[in-house]
Amino acid sequence: MTQIIPDSIDPVRGWRVWSLTVDPRPSIPESIRHSVQKARTPRFLSASRIQCQDGTPVKWKLYSTVFNPYRDPKRLGLWMAHEAKKARCFAERKQCRKPLKWKCSCGVYAFRTPDPITDQDWIPCMPAHPDPPSVVGQVLGWGQVIEHEQGWRATFAYPSALALCCMYCLANHSLVRAEAVRFPTHWHDPFFEVSAGPLIVPLCRACIRPSPWWRGNVCLPAPAVEEALASHYGVTVLPALPKKRAIYHVG
Repeated sequence: MTQIIPDSIDPVRGWRVWSLTVDPRPSIPESIRHSVQKARTPRFLSASRIQCQDGTPVKWKLYSTVFNPYRDPKRLGLWMAHEAKKARCFAERKQCRKPLKWKCSCGVYAFRTPDPITDQDWIPCMPAHPDPPSVVGQVLGWGQVIEHEQGWRATFAYPSALALCCMYCLANHSLVRAEAVRFPTHWHDPFFEVSAGPLIVPLCRACIRPSPWWRGNVCLPAPAVEEALASHYGVTVLPALPKKRAIYHVG
């Protein structure tokens, strides 16, 4: 069932996931690169040690899971800080002059509750292997809103609270808070068969384990990255990840 809500002042609340990236692509000092490549286990660094090309701290950013900012020249998937995400029409033939349209799929999407997040198969639907989703949070939508069975799409949206979750656990349909962020100094991950582009991997305690393909990677504390991400967007950090509600069958 679909319901159209006209332009309203009060925003609607929802949940969604994003991928985590740094923009522009950062540089890692050669001293860190060489010391990490010789180490047998990942080296933990302070988040301030990873810098941009001009020496300033990196800015952790969000982008929609259906876009890859390093393959998208217009950076359509990036969510800009302190700027509402506006709906755009991506129809191949006849595009909407003024999104939203009921007969089109344009709009900024969100789930009504966090439960459907863990029901999605995020990895198989990823085009051109962008970073898989690893950020979960609450989002506000306003303008024209079209409600659907599990959520809604709106003309404008902006996050209100964020949290880093383990990327591998989310791929296995569970939300677990990340404790470390694997930041590769060389771009290769055999699990996702990615050999180009910075694959940033938030991991929980259970998924942090030494293995041969960890060589040449540094780890950052996830709480520091989480705080930097929330600070960049001017939002709060989720105090706890939502737990999936149990479904009880009667009879």
